[in-house]
Amino acid sequence: MALTAISGPVSLALMDHLTSDSNRRLDEILLSSDKTVAIIDGSGVLHDPFGINRTELVRLARLRVPVSHFDISKLSQEGYLVKVEEHDIKLPCEFVMYRSPRLKLTLV
Repeated sequence: MALTAISGPVSLALMDHLTSDSNRRLDEILLSSDKTVAIIDGSGVLHDPFGINRTELVRLARLRVPVSHFDISKLSQEGYLVKVEEHDIKLPCEFVMYRSPRLKLTLV
């Protein structure tokens, strides 16, 4: 797996929807110009090592919807969206994400 260096500010967002913290984080997305590379919320994991498409990210933030509504056609070839209801997903980086009864998502 090759690592890609990203220059400039980068952000990772952990969101719990319907809380004051998640609303603050959504507002930060609307106001910032950072390159967001990952968002994790109650609906899944969204990651793009080249930066998540800002236009699509702003659309989700304005609608106040979780990452499961992200249009995956806006991801690079190395990006992915794994929804919590999905099982045994092979990621572009060759990891396999299994669903476990104890954990929502597990990386192997």
